[in-house]
Amino acid sequence: MPAKKSHVAKAANKAVPTRRTLVLLETGLLLGLSEGIMTDIITHLTLSPYLKALLLMVGVIGVFAFALRIIEPVIRGSLKMISKLDTGGGALLRIGVHLVILFLIFAAYVRVFFPTLR
Repeated sequence: MPAKKSHVAKAANKAVPTRRTLVLLETGLLLGLSEGIMTDIITHLTLSPYLKALLLMVGVIGVFAFALRIIEPVIRGSLKMISKLDTGGGALLRIGVHLVILFLIFAAYVRVFFPTLR
């Protein structure tokens, strides 16, 4: 018979977002980062504003399609690996892995959007 979880453990598990929520958050941040990079590159081109807007829209669609086709299978594979490691009270492991990923995305944001920040 499994041991009963304490009220604190139940509350802690509810406070930790689901894997799906964390993956969606990370994917959204990566899409925002790529859009920012594309915007920076495209706005410096000597093209009409209409063509720049079209290029940016096509670029965002392309990055989103890339995320769906390439990144999603990689994420699914890593989630399967994490779920194998996630035995018992694995919420700490799950949130730890995602915190590392979020920190790396944060570092990329700082490096791309604030290159002169030291």
